[in-house]
Amino acid sequence: MGDNPPEALSFRRLRHEDLPEALAWQLFTAARVIFHEFFAEIRDWSEITKGFDGVEHLVLLDGELLVSHLALIHTRVRWNETEARVLGVAGVMTLPSYRERGLVPWLFRLVNEDLKEGGADFGLLFCDPEMNRYYAKQGWSAFPGKTTFGDPQSPRLLNPKEDQARWRAVEGGKRPKRLTPVYVGQYLW
Repeated sequence: MGDNPPEALSFRRLRHEDLPEALAWQLFTAARVIFHEFFAEIRDWSEITKGFDGVEHLVLLDGELLVSHLALIHTRVRWNETEARVLGVAGVMTLPSYRERGLVPWLFRLVNEDLKEGGADFGLLFCDPEMNRYYAKQGWSAFPGKTTFGDPQSPRLLNPKEDQARWRAVEGGKRPKRLTPVYVGQYLW
């Protein structure tokens, strides 16, 4: 994979607050179709981005058409008395007619480079169990901690039959011990 986007597509990295309205509508519409269970009750972006230190969008465009997307969530998680900086990955999608062209692996290469450069103790994403093999090919493995979320006073445990946590460790970064409950915040991403 070269430094240039695949297939003469253009690449843009945008902070959430800098996302042009036309691109935001394309992204929101595609997300509502692809992630319909999650987006069924969501009416605007503020419901998705609240509680995070920052959100960036990595997008591949064919002209002005959004064809592939990956969101980076800058946030913190905690376990016991430890707080860790996390680069979360969410909203990974490619339009059906652009799939099987290596677009998401190209975006993941950028994410993995970001993780190597620092700024986070590890990367974390949540996915359906059937996606585990796909994310393993991108260098992400099963998360060793038990993921908890929701009300911090009585957090819920992630059900591994419904969602899986995958992570990519960073050399020198903080790491939870196996099966340690790790609180990721009010919402999964």
